[in-house]
Amino acid sequence: MNIPNLITVLRVLLIPIFILLFYMPYHWSYMAASAVFAFAAATDWLDGYLARRLE
Repeated sequence: MNIPNLITVLRVLLIPIFILLFYMPYHWSYMAASAVFAFAAATDWLDGYLARRLE
């Protein structure tokens, strides 16, 4: 398994964490869910970049 695929698997594993944080009844949980979403978006860019560079 190459690095871009590992990053994709990491992003898939972040989905339940995002959902859990989004539905928690605390005021800080929305910010934490936003941070997880931003991290997932950044890894999406990194995944695409590395997939093209390491082809």
